Amino acid sequence: MVAYLRKKGEQFATKEDLTHVLSQTEQITKLTESIKSQISAGAFVGQSELEFRKAQLAGFYGPIYARLKLSSELYALWMVTN
Repeated sequence: MVAYLRKKGEQFATKEDLTHVLSQTEQITKLTESIKSQISAGAFVGQSELEFRKAQLAGFYGPIYARLKLSSELYALWMVTN
């Protein structure tokens, strides 16, 4: 009878330990998902900012590049005729 009660006590203690470990695992998983979400949101904002800056630069430098390209072609044509 004593051996039986000892075994049951061990099983109960193991069950409590397992329940505690599962609870901690759930908390860690929630925290990990929260951190991943924050990092993902930050990366999205950073990527959006980068895309916005690229569009601004393209809008600014695109016409300048086109003007320089056209001017150089016109200059080369003018040099050939003179």
